[in-house]
Amino acid sequence: MLWDTEPIFRRVWRVVTVIWGVTLLADAAVRVVTAYTLPIDVVPGFNGVLWAVLFLALQVVGNVYFHRAGLYRLLFTRPSDLITRRHP
Repeated sequence: MLWDTEPIFRRVWRVVTVIWGVTLLADAAVRVVTAYTLPIDVVPGFNGVLWAVLFLALQVVGNVYFHRAGLYRLLFTRPSDLITRRHP
């Protein structure tokens, strides 16, 4: 419903998708480099820590962006308020 009626909602999800996509591509590049440069015994542990840190960072960045972009306000507004806000 919000996807069809709220351009802000669509924009927020597009931006977050780009953030996650770019970050995960950079993560893949870091993992390739570490696989070739670190000792083989260290790589699995490093990858586990890297994923935990990366996931936590993405969650924090995403939620800060959601708050600043007004997504939470949009999600927790009653549908009747959205209609009257748009069509006074």
